[in-house]
Amino acid sequence: MTLPELLYALTLAGIGGFLSFLVAPTRRDAIGVVIFYQFSYWFRAIIVVLNHVLNFFPQKYMSDFSIGLMDQPGGLFALFTGVNTFSTANITAMKFFLEALVNLPAVRFFEDSTVMLNYTNSFVGAVAGLVVFGYMRRLFNERIGTMGMLLASAYPAALNFSFFSLRDIFIYTFLLINIFSFAWIMLRRDHRFLNVMIYGASFLCATILRVSFLIFILVLPGWFLFLWIMRNVGSVRHLYERMFLSVVAALILFITASVVTLGAYFVVLHQVGITSLVGPEVLLQDYVSARAGRGTGISQTMSAADAQGTFSMYVPLSTFNHMPFVARVALQLVAFIIIPLPWQLNDASRALALTDTIFVLCCMWWSWRLQRMLRGAARDGPSLPPVLQQYSLPTLRRLGFALLIAFVMSWFGFGVLVSDSGNAFRMRLSVEPFIIFASGIYAAQAMRWIEVGLKRAIALPGAVKLAPGE
Repeated sequence: MTLPELLYALTLAGIGGFLSFLVAPTRRDAIGVVIFYQFSYWFRAIIVVLNHVLNFFPQKYMSDFSIGLMDQPGGLFALFTGVNTFSTANITAMKFFLEALVNLPAVRFFEDSTVMLNYTNSFVGAVAGLVVFGYMRRLFNERIGTMGMLLASAYPAALNFSFFSLRDIFIYTFLLINIFSFAWIMLRRDHRFLNVMIYGASFLCATILRVSFLIFILVLPGWFLFLWIMRNVGSVRHLYERMFLSVVAALILFITASVVTLGAYFVVLHQVGITSLVGPEVLLQDYVSARAGRGTGISQTMSAADAQGTFSMYVPLSTFNHMPFVARVALQLVAFIIIPLPWQLNDASRALALTDTIFVLCCMWWSWRLQRMLRGAARDGPSLPPVLQQYSLPTLRRLGFALLIAFVMSWFGFGVLVSDSGNAFRMRLSVEPFIIFASGIYAAQAMRWIEVGLKRAIALPGAVKLAPGE
């Protein structure tokens, strides 16, 4: 570790410590959060140092792309001032702009090296836990805040991509900010203006980093807007007026959704090098087949640079290219969640990836269980824990359901484009944030149930006082 690298690492540790005090509502919380952040950050930073020396995690392709943007003629902002601003290559490069902008002080003030970008990613990965704790602690309680922080920080893929200078950890953190600020807006009346500003800023940042994710980010506000429109249309007393307004509302929603979808689709085509508007079968079949050849040395439709990568196909390329379209998509959707598939479990790195799959499956189950719990409370009466009873039950259910819809849509949306386990592992960073909120609540409550059960199991006879009717 060089002196500039050490100084930058210490600077990020200090900034994170300051942010830890900001997100903690009490002094007691602050001490614990500062300690947790420092552990989370330095764990990542130490791995960066060891990896730089031992190179046991080879840096990914495009790891130094941000530095290339900074060192190009005219510097980073030449992206917006050159004559080729709207070229395909330049628009593709713009999705790395925020990553390069955040790293600009590190490269200019400390050292021009990829290691500096890795330290920044370690910082951003550790900050994700602070974001979740800050929101969940204030929305609910310390237990839920702590559980949410643990889930966001210990998510294996988030840990893994803190060691590489890719933009995915930025996307992960901005999506968490976006989701939790939206949850605050829906559940609380105080500090709404601040959270609207945070929501807007995180929405813009996440969209710049991965514009193809725009459709899935809009699922949350879109679902609440849809329910609001339907509620207002349903309140109209006269039948024919209600029918007319229903048709108008359906048309407006359809046109809006179509424009957003087509706009995002066109940008995605532009980014993958397709300059004309083609049918989805070209993107879902021809492009996926070409991408499947990455790292095999036999890709016929990608440039030599784009064909670089680690070969981690679900099945051999020849088999994949001859599979029926429906079977291929089904394989991709299943394998997006199950990483690695049983026949791919052949080395230590893939065994580690299996822990990520177990983590994601647990979060999916906990999110579903919370939704079931909310549904049961709506059907059988208010049997929710007191920490949840402070909020409107219908709003909690709608929020939980919208997050599940967004998770499933983004899973399917990315799944049909991903043809190898390595890319699926990376792309899940953009999907997992949608289930952190609900899984943190349910897991914290489940831990409470376990604690109560253990206390009752080990208590002496008569030591536990039962509530009336229990």
